Amino acid sequence: MKPEQKRVLVHATLTALVLAAVGFMFAEFAGTWLNTQTPRPGSADLNPALPDGARYRIPLMMALWGFAFVVVGEFVAARFRKPKAVEEERPAPDAEKLLNELLAKAEAERAAKPPAEPPVS
Repeated sequence: MKPEQKRVLVHATLTALVLAAVGFMFAEFAGTWLNTQTPRPGSADLNPALPDGARYRIPLMMALWGFAFVVVGEFVAARFRKPKAVEEERPAPDAEKLLNELLAKAEAERAAKPPAEPPVS
């Protein structure tokens, strides 16, 4: 999975979870509000209840639409986003060139010098 796809999946899933929680709260608030309404005069049903389907449909639809919105938004944003610039090789600074020259000289001198004999005891 590409990093962009993983980012979109993570963001969309987190958005869906948050919106599902908010949708659950909305459904509970709606149920509470309907239960506290004063009865209408002449009404047979004194306190209409929230339909059972609304308690799961509201969070589910909010999560689904939130997920879809984030996925579409990320892909539209990726379409217009500029690609990352490729870093060009920069020329080595003078200090780095000098250091490389000194290192090469030291290695050449070391290779030309015969190894020292260990002391005999």
